This record gives sequence, structure tokens and C-alpha cells, in this order.
Amino acid sequence: MKYRKLLLLFLFVASFTTATAQDRPSMPEDLKQELVNFQQESKERLKLTPEQEEPFREISTRYFREFREVKKSDIRVTEKFRKVKDIQTRKDAEMKALLTEEQYATYLVIQQERRDRMQQKR
Repeated sequence: MKYRKLLLLFLFVASFTTATAQDRPSMPEDLKQELVNFQQESKERLKLTPEQEEPFREISTRYFREFREVKKSDIRVTEKFRKVKDIQTRKDAEMKALLTEEQYATYLVIQQERRDRMQQKR
């Protein structure tokens, strides 16, 4: 009887884990780490309040995935540039609504630093 309960519990947990994992598209480990590093650095530099942390994480993750999809796509470079610019504009608007004026100014500085680092990598 005890083993039956354990087996049922195991099957429940396994099915829940599988269902949850299917909800999120998989992301390579290096990209996950890049996203986590960005979110942690931003959290510290922006001095996010506890109420801002979860929305900030959600916005960052959602747009990170959009950027990644455009990067992987087989469209022309000019079209990619246009799409990336559109995504960045939408992300900035959401961040501006979430952050204070001071935090948003810091956010823009962080974004510029990231762009500069990316330019140096090329």
C-alpha cells in the first residue's frame, strides 16, 4: 500500500514536470546564463523594488526570446534590423512604464553598454 502511494506520487510529479516543461520553449544553456546575468546585473544597478522584480524578469525574458527568434530567422539583414528596432521600441516602452525616471535613465545606459559590447565582439 505504501509503495502504491509513492508510485502514484511519483507519477503525478513526473507528469506535472513534463507538462510544465512543455509550456516553455527550451533555451540553450549559454543563452539562459546570458539572460540570468543580464537580469541580475540590471536588478542590482536599477535597484528594483520587490514589486518591480517579477514584471522586469517577465518583460526581459519575453523580449529576449523575440530577439533570439529574429536572429535565428532566415530573413534579409535589413528586415532583421527593422524587426529588432521594433522589438526594442516596444520593450523600452514597457520598461519606461515599469521603472521610475531615474531607473529608466540607468536602464538606457545599461542598454547602450550592451550594444557597445556587442559591437566590440564583431
